[in-house]
Amino acid sequence: MVDLNIIRQFAIELRESEGFFGKVQHLLSLGFSDSGQTIHSIYKPFGHKFFDLTIAGTAPFIEPVNGLRNQNPIMVLNTEADFNARAVANPNFPAYRYYTLSCCPHIPDTRLTRPIFTGPFPPSIAGTTPMNWSPFARALFEAGDKWVRRGKQPPQSATLKLNSRGEIVRDDMQNALGGIRHPAVQLREAQFIASVDRNGWRLFGDYRNPRQITDSEFPEYLRSFRRETYELFEAGYLTADGRDHLIGKAQSRPPNTFTLSYRGLVVLG
Repeated sequence: MVDLNIIRQFAIELRESEGFFGKVQHLLSLGFSDSGQTIHSIYKPFGHKFFDLTIAGTAPFIEPVNGLRNQNPIMVLNTEADFNARAVANPNFPAYRYYTLSCCPHIPDTRLTRPIFTGPFPPSIAGTTPMNWSPFARALFEAGDKWVRRGKQPPQSATLKLNSRGEIVRDDMQNALGGIRHPAVQLREAQFIASVDRNGWRLFGDYRNPRQITDSEFPEYLRSFRRETYELFEAGYLTADGRDHLIGKAQSRPPNTFTLSYRGLVVLG
């Protein structure tokens, strides 16, 4: 059980102390998964005034709150696996942003997460899906920092498209429409699945039927991938480094698509 008062007292000490850290100019609250849920839950009782910015990632939905005194901004970054249909843009709450990554799982495949899940857990998540929210999280963190330091507005909220029944609308590949869409999703490289069962855990993703292209098709594919990536960058959803990283992966093993290059790199270790 988390003692939320400990977090509150720690925030107060950071604000008031000039000894160990020096004068603290900006105090941010950041967390993902369980920690994301915690910092999201403390926003209403005290986080909205103790932290200059709250960034809650892959956390359960909490209803935005209006009318808080001295309200500081909050950004929620969620994956399709964590998406809640109630998370829609709220024009009455300008200090609130909610972003959803289409087709992304709760746990991405990264060098940090691969060695963690051993023993009784899934032996490895390597090769689960090329959909990774990390590059987008970095960009939104940077946007949040500019929001606090310079007053520059971050990208507008981006949530998944819903039908009249509150269900996620999907394209003919069964990939979710709306939200922030990875270039590989936009180019219909495969069916990307945001949540699958792996040894009783539904925190991982998968993909099926990856598209293959020929040598002659590859130049046009790469131009399209580059265009989609630059659009994400210009919208504020990718940093320059994130943009260049994705494009580098897409052109790393021609004539493979980004998705097939990912599969090959996983097999090769």
